Amino acid sequence: MDAKWTDMDALQAQGARRSAVQSALEADACVLVRCSNKAVVRTAREALHAGAESAYVVQLEEEGSEEVGYVLVCGKNEFGDCHADALQRTSRMMTKLTHVEECTPLHAPKDRHEALANAWVRPNGWKEFLRAAQPLDEVFSLYGARVAMYFRFLGHYTRALRVPTLLGLATFLLERLEGRWQAVVRLTYALALPLWATAFLEHWKRACATTAHRWRQLHDRAPPRAKQLAQRLTREPWKQMAHGWIIAALFVCNCGLLFFMDWTRQFALPLVTQTKVAKSFPKYESLIMTAASTGHTVVSILFSTVFLNGLSRTVAQKLNERERHVDQVAKENGLLAKMSIFYFCNMYSTLFFYCFYLRDMEKLTAWLSTLLVTKQIIGNLTEVALPFTTAKLLPSVSQRLSSWRSRDRLGECDGAAIVREDIAFVKGELAKPAYDAEEAEDGLFDDYLEMAFQFGYVVMFSAAFPLGSLCAFINDVVEVRSDAFKITRLCRMSVPEGAVGIGAWLNILGTMGFVSIITNGFIVCFVTNWLDVLLGRPLNILEKTFVFFALEHILLAFKCTLEFLIDDISLAVLQDLAREEEMKSKKWK
Repeated sequence: MDAKWTDMDALQAQGARRSAVQSALEADACVLVRCSNKAVVRTAREALHAGAESAYVVQLEEEGSEEVGYVLVCGKNEFGDCHADALQRTSRMMTKLTHVEECTPLHAPKDRHEALANAWVRPNGWKEFLRAAQPLDEVFSLYGARVAMYFRFLGHYTRALRVPTLLGLATFLLERLEGRWQAVVRLTYALALPLWATAFLEHWKRACATTAHRWRQLHDRAPPRAKQLAQRLTREPWKQMAHGWIIAALFVCNCGLLFFMDWTRQFALPLVTQTKVAKSFPKYESLIMTAASTGHTVVSILFSTVFLNGLSRTVAQKLNERERHVDQVAKENGLLAKMSIFYFCNMYSTLFFYCFYLRDMEKLTAWLSTLLVTKQIIGNLTEVALPFTTAKLLPSVSQRLSSWRSRDRLGECDGAAIVREDIAFVKGELAKPAYDAEEAEDGLFDDYLEMAFQFGYVVMFSAAFPLGSLCAFINDVVEVRSDAFKITRLCRMSVPEGAVGIGAWLNILGTMGFVSIITNGFIVCFVTNWLDVLLGRPLNILEKTFVFFALEHILLAFKCTLEFLIDDISLAVLQDLAREEEMKSKKWK
């Protein structure tokens, strides 16, 4: 046992052609363990006794921190599992050791990760780029089912957006028609969106079950006893009531602030033209009004997306931390239930204000188009452009300094270049930011959040802006590659986790699909004059109300019919599961 842990300085002094770091980085499960500098040897021995294949002490220089040590641990893969399962088992094993402060998986083997990154980020041709084609089986093998399932959903959602995109383009082009044909086209598009949302979700359930079965993840469903334990742990009436009142109070405050911002835009901005400055420049009255309106729009977007979203996230995290959860999935679901309430208010309050209160189609269209375009640009800048620039500028300086410092120590012995390159790779992995958020270990919470609320924009309000589906499709085609670039190039390797599907996010999407029936029906009956043009006469309020409830019930009936007719799990998967259960029962007889 003691012979397997090795000091890196000794190996470098011997000038080994195949360094220990290089051998470790070619292993199937490689993690870097951070501990006290005095306990590195003890940690390496504990890792070997815990079941690791090998452990190497790595001397890495850190500015202002001389009491930090690192151990490079290679895990075993005795059961023939995929890389993600072996890495997950090794990471969990290392976190249980006494002196371990942090356990960081590495993008190893390097050649395999490099090949995946090139094939994933740079597809072969525009067809694969537009189809959102991805090497999902390889992603599952390296990053685990949880990350692979997110990209499976993202690709499925991107391909499904082609239907409303084509319908939206046709509606936009046919809007030039006059009379009843224009009303028929817009009405058809508005009523098709809720049906498309239901068909998409039902088809995703089947695709998700098929993928989970292929990846052997269907057995990860929580047993009934675990569910009962989770209910018992979170069953504290007084705490749930207090949290409910806090959430309700903050929700009311958020709605009040956002509606005040919308009210000032509607009624206070016209008063700008009555000021002394505007009266002194009568020729520039329209320009002053445009500047004031643009400034108010920018302030409103920043106020809702930065301040209120940040405040809502902080409050939701604090409340969620005070609750007891049986596992990480239950913790994430609890956080999602709280944050979805706040984010639904922050993201859609202005659209609901223009739709249900003002009933102004032009302002609803302008605001929705502004949101889709600005969020697409800001999201790509913050997620990819800024981290990529930071990763390119800062590590280059540190790598040059580290190579200059280590030149005298390594000398020109055999294998020095290999050792220097491998240590630089490990240092580069540590310099990357973690692909995680404070509330979720795998960092997919914000990515799911972005996709879920974009889905809401498309299905609930795209009747006012037919090109909204096209904007969402373009964004998601780029999002597939940008997220792949982020997870393979810019961030650290996350600990692989299992997953059956997208979890509670499916319920959020289903709720938005139900709300889309109400919003699209309201737009058709009360916001626009499509029914008046179609019937050739103006309808009174009672007739519009009757048509609204009739459309709502018809769409709801179609939604329930589709959900009833389309099974969540395909027949082939059910037969395979039944065959496996039969084989297990015969084995134990």
